[in-house]
Amino acid sequence: MIHFYLSHISPCYEGEAFAKASPSYIIIIIMTRKFRFAPGEYYHVFNRGIDKRNIFDSKEEKTRFQKLLYLCNGDMELDMRAVPYGSAFDLEIGRQLVSIGSYALMDNHFHLLLKELREGGISAFMQKLGTSHTMFFNLRNVRSGRLYEGPFKAVHIINDNHLRRLFSYIHLNPTSLLSGSPGSGKKANEFILKELRDFPFSSYQDHLGTIRQESKILRLKDFPKYFLNMSEYQNDMADWLEIDYEGQAFVTRS
Repeated sequence: MIHFYLSHISPCYEGEAFAKASPSYIIIIIMTRKFRFAPGEYYHVFNRGIDKRNIFDSKEEKTRFQKLLYLCNGDMELDMRAVPYGSAFDLEIGRQLVSIGSYALMDNHFHLLLKELREGGISAFMQKLGTSHTMFFNLRNVRSGRLYEGPFKAVHIINDNHLRRLFSYIHLNPTSLLSGSPGSGKKANEFILKELRDFPFSSYQDHLGTIRQESKILRLKDFPKYFLNMSEYQNDMADWLEIDYEGQAFVTRS
């Protein structure tokens, strides 16, 4: 089912926002989930906290979630309650369930770009990821009950342009978390891109070639190489920001 809206782009949790800019408006197509996961296919996966509440209350919780993105992505049984405080990225996890192409963690939601590697891989990965983080968050914050507003949402990516644009869409989501005033125009774009390069809770640094242990979360060889170099990718990010300031299209607050 496809719905059409004339609106600004904002995080969509009932489906995927695929935008087309024009001089005066933005067309957003919301596609509800009507498919089965299949090995070899690409998916945009996301979820947010119940009542839009935070699912991360600290940098430490986001850091632990990054470790879970690696540790939950295998068919080996691991005790997620014992996630190490140090590096977790050298632990054996067995056969990978999914390939992760990009991700971003905000205070009350997250985005993942996934490719299913084996039957049931995405469902198994997300079940382990969600359960482990919910148990940890509830224990740490002395609460009980649901953390997320419902089951994770997913959109089947069926065309090349959609897949290519998702890398920038996901990496630009933390824009709403940046401190300071970006100003406007080209100066604002430069400020935002610099701040995003320093933001540790997304895969943007890894796509720019930064050497860090979190790079092991990704398996980029399973995704098309759309950008020949770092400059070309940053230009694509800047293009999205131009839509933001010219058409007020890219709004990441939820």
